[in-house]
This record gives sequence, structure tokens and C-alpha cells, in this order.
Amino acid sequence: MGGIDLGTVDLLFNVLVVCIGAVFTLYARALARRAATEQQVGELKQELALAASKDDVKELENRVARAEARLEDTPTVRAIHELAIALERFGGDLKATTARLDGVGEVIERLDRVVSRQEDFLLNKGAAK
Repeated sequence: MGGIDLGTVDLLFNVLVVCIGAVFTLYARALARRAATEQQVGELKQELALAASKDDVKELENRVARAEARLEDTPTVRAIHELAIALERFGGDLKATTARLDGVGEVIERLDRVVSRQEDFLLNKGAAK
């Protein structure tokens, strides 16, 4: 009757590492996407200024609107940073919980030994009668 074994702790930390890696990957993708989208908006606005016909202008306005909508949907650097901080705190909480569970496991092992000794005593005393 043990607490959390080292394999479980290792698995939990591996999951945490993967989560942190995923957050940073998302962060990098968001930054790259945001930069590309801002560049696209700038290019589309330049094309809009140079467009000769109303049809071209309307098409370019639609493209600019779609690019701006995509830009609004991308997470901000601050949001990604806050998510990374929350994951870091989660890792600390996980370490603290693991330490507590190990302590509880030790107490349960001690209680198990005490109960086993009491059972042995009662069984042996009852057989001696």
C-alpha cells in the first residue's frame, strides 16, 4: 500500500513538459501568424489604394476584412504568457501534491504494519488457548 510511485510521478512530469511545450509551440505559431497577417493587411491596403475599378476595390475590401477578422481571433502575446504562467503554477502545485501524497502513503504503510502486528497477536494468542 504505497503512495504514488516514481513511475507515476515521472509520467505526470512528462505530461507537464509536453503541455508546456505545446503552449510554447502555440505561442510561436500565434506570433508568426500575427506578423504574417499584419503584413497581409498592409499589403492589401496598399493594393486597395491602387485599385482602379469598383469591383477590384470591393474584392480587396473583403480580403482586408477577412484578414482583419483573422487578426482579431489570434491570441495575444499577453494571453499566451498568462497561459504559460498558469501552467508553471500548475507544475508547482503538482509537485506539492505529490509530496503530500508520498507522506500519506508512508502513514498508511505504518498503519498497515500496526494492524498486521495486532492481527498476528490476536491470531497467535487465540491459538495458544
